[in-house]
Amino acid sequence: MRKAFLNIGGCMLGMYLAATQLPGVNYSNIATVLTAGAVLGVLYLLVRPLMKLVAAPLALITFGLAYLALDAVLLMYVTRRYPALYIQDFLWAALAALVVNLCRWVVGWFIPK
Repeated sequence: MRKAFLNIGGCMLGMYLAATQLPGVNYSNIATVLTAGAVLGVLYLLVRPLMKLVAAPLALITFGLAYLALDAVLLMYVTRRYPALYIQDFLWAALAALVVNLCRWVVGWFIPK
């Protein structure tokens, strides 16, 4: 349970950093960014493992870049649900997904083994 909350918190932090630091990610209010981060965290917990399983053969061919594209697609899906949060194109979505995953990785350090 703690891991799930830290995962969602990491996604919220990553969405906040991506929205404030990347010029291709635009937002109108911070509450929308944090809500979208929470929804992205829930999608990462529920949908991402299945999508990673399906994309595993492609990830072998592309040396893992397919997982970054998969995360960018999930991020674009979430931003389409929130009109106050806008990502210009797929490249900005991939960079935002990279920021979100780096934040999740750093937050994951706080999970005891």
